[in-house]
Amino acid sequence: MTRRDFWRGCLFFLLTFAALPSSAEGIGRDYLTEMSLPLATNPEIADSHSRERIRSLTGDYRAANGDALAEALWVNANAKFRLGQTDEARELLARVERMARSEGASSRMLAYVQLLRGAMDRSAGNLGSALQFYRQAQQRFIALSDDRGHALALQSLGELYAAVGDSENAINYLKMAQETYEGDPAFLMSLYNNQGVAYQNGERHVEAISSFLKAIESAEEIGSPSVITRIRLNITMSALWSGQLNLARATLDDIGRPAAYSNVAQRSDIFAFQAFLALKEGRLRQARELIDQALSGIDSGTTTSSFGKVHVIAHEIYARIGDSRRALEQLEAVRRLDQSDAQITASNRAAVIAAQFQFAAQDARIARLKAQQRQKAIEYQRNVALVSVFGSLVALSLLFALLILAIRSRNRARRDRADLAVANGHLQRALAAKAEFLASTSHELRTPLNGILGMTQIMLADSNLSDRLRNQVDLVHDAGTTMRTLVDDILDVAKIEHGSFIITPRPTDVVSLAARVIRLFEAQSLERGIVLHLDADTMPEGRLLVDPDRMTQILFNLVGNALKFTHEGSVRVELSRIEDDGGQRLLLSVVDQGVGIAPEWHEAIFDMFRQVDGTRTRQFGGTGLGLAICRQLARAMDGDIGVESVVGEGSRFTVSLPWQEVEAEVEPLFVPGLGGESSGELVRDEDIIVVAPDPLRAALLAAMVRHAGLTAVIIDAPEQIAMLASDPGKLCLVDVRAMAKLVEACNQSGTNPLARMIIAGQGDEVVPEQIAAQSVQVEFARNSVAAAIRAAAAERETNGQGNCSLHQGLTRANADAGANRNKRRSRAMSGM
Repeated sequence: MTRRDFWRGCLFFLLTFAALPSSAEGIGRDYLTEMSLPLATNPEIADSHSRERIRSLTGDYRAANGDALAEALWVNANAKFRLGQTDEARELLARVERMARSEGASSRMLAYVQLLRGAMDRSAGNLGSALQFYRQAQQRFIALSDDRGHALALQSLGELYAAVGDSENAINYLKMAQETYEGDPAFLMSLYNNQGVAYQNGERHVEAISSFLKAIESAEEIGSPSVITRIRLNITMSALWSGQLNLARATLDDIGRPAAYSNVAQRSDIFAFQAFLALKEGRLRQARELIDQALSGIDSGTTTSSFGKVHVIAHEIYARIGDSRRALEQLEAVRRLDQSDAQITASNRAAVIAAQFQFAAQDARIARLKAQQRQKAIEYQRNVALVSVFGSLVALSLLFALLILAIRSRNRARRDRADLAVANGHLQRALAAKAEFLASTSHELRTPLNGILGMTQIMLADSNLSDRLRNQVDLVHDAGTTMRTLVDDILDVAKIEHGSFIITPRPTDVVSLAARVIRLFEAQSLERGIVLHLDADTMPEGRLLVDPDRMTQILFNLVGNALKFTHEGSVRVELSRIEDDGGQRLLLSVVDQGVGIAPEWHEAIFDMFRQVDGTRTRQFGGTGLGLAICRQLARAMDGDIGVESVVGEGSRFTVSLPWQEVEAEVEPLFVPGLGGESSGELVRDEDIIVVAPDPLRAALLAAMVRHAGLTAVIIDAPEQIAMLASDPGKLCLVDVRAMAKLVEACNQSGTNPLARMIIAGQGDEVVPEQIAAQSVQVEFARNSVAAAIRAAAAERETNGQGNCSLHQGLTRANADAGANRNKRRSRAMSGM
């Protein structure tokens, strides 16, 4: 080991010792990170701060535990170690170790305890023990997946190998530390500085300078002047040794005057480097003055290894200027330090090698134990495999058996499905036959029933009928009426089951419909002394799009049931409009004060042939079909029916239907009695004449005219129909059902229908040849009629008063076919 190796190793040790606080930063994210810089630059502050933290965590920290207290104790131990209070530091570390092992602190603290113990042993010269602690810490950090701790352990190992002069191993460990963890500024400052020192020891000064410059950047980022000065001294030394005098001069300028530094070793290093630079530049007298200042107050016979580089520079300067005595004196000091360092290095290297052998033996024992464990694991896995194979065979056997059972079950299910399909076919045919039988039987029953009821009504109208005979005939009439109601219900049930139930919505005055139904029951209610009334005060005016026949049937059944089960009190029919999530709805409620229905029967009464119980059935009669039909009718109209009832107080049946209000339309012009010359003033040529069999159909046709963007004029009186239909300048929209009405009006007035006509509907009425020539027949649908009207009106505008030909979309062939069909109908009627 050369003199340069000796004092470079000493400098490396000092900087390594300063780098250890950065390891504390890895313990916690807050407190230890905060204390890492004070530990490196001012241990007194770290000691004071950690003691205050210990007191704040607990009044008696000896009885306390937990991660926070363990971290504070570790920082305090680190600070005392840096202040030279090694015994107290070891006591604190023992406390932290006990907490980490048994008192609930984090197990990661054990790794940091081992890391700090290694630093203490390395400082005391026990490098073998230090190596063991570093390796244990490294293994624990790896097990904990702590990359930062692992990097710190690798860095400590690199420092240890640098201390024994093994630069290659030191550089390798430091590179691994850099690859393991990217690091924060404090960590990187320590890492790059230690790499630079390792490169210096290996005489690789260019790489050393590169690492030192990176360390300077990190040190400036955290703001540590004392560390910056140490790193600059390292840069100066590598620059001088590699001949980069400009870099050495610039770095010394950055360091400043030596007198500004109180540390004797640093001040001597600065003077010595300045003297060596002066020597290299040929300024011998200045070099002599500077080296004398570097040695001022120093006994060359008792100096430590930290002054080794000063003695080397002094020997070279004194030898150069010819001062043999002083040159020999400095050479003796260098030889003394080299011998001492060589002994220490040899001892340390032997200790490290012994520790490595111990680790190798320990690793061998661990490998042997692992091999034994692997062998046991292999045997265990072999047994598990045998059990698995046996279990798999058993499982496969069970699966095969289950597969056989599944195949048999599937085949049986297929046979059952085939049998069920056959049975279902028979059942469907039986149901169809039943429905057909019910329908035909009901129709056959209705004919004689209607005859019986007709004759009984004639007999009851005879004033000469005796009272005794009148009562008997009245009884027959009531029985026939009841039977006809039953037949109608059976017919409805057959239609529902057969799926031939048809809903035909039409614009309907719901209030008037309800009033008509109530009038049918007025006599019955007066006879029984029951008040029957309609409550529709909240209903807005207008018509709704519902099926009036089915709605009448629902209301008829509900009011009839209410009167049947009410002995006294009232029956009220309510009509109202409500708002819910689905929009507006029509509510039709029938409220009675009858016997009521128990809650468990609220759903069953809507089933076919169901009433509350046999006693009530015998008392009140009925088949149990009325409410079931009401529910089917309500649901067919996109509604539903429900019941609320209390036994002994009465019931409320509520039907909810969609509110489909017919759009308010402008009333068409209705001409009840035009005549003479006034017709030319009231009916314009551009108006569309509407002829229909009834007001409702007339209103629908007028709406279709307005949909085409034209004005409709409804005529009804025969003389006006004949007069306007005979005008070739008029355009008429005629309902096919009103064709006979139009022909009769023209025949009575002796005129010919010369107006252009659009016949709406595909009815059975015969269209005379004179009308078919100037007419076209379309479906009774808004779009079809509107298209025909627009085409005819446009053609009328084009042709003036001439006859209107057929418009686009209605071909001539279609019109001719309609005319031929009318001719055939006429011949058939004449032959009858």
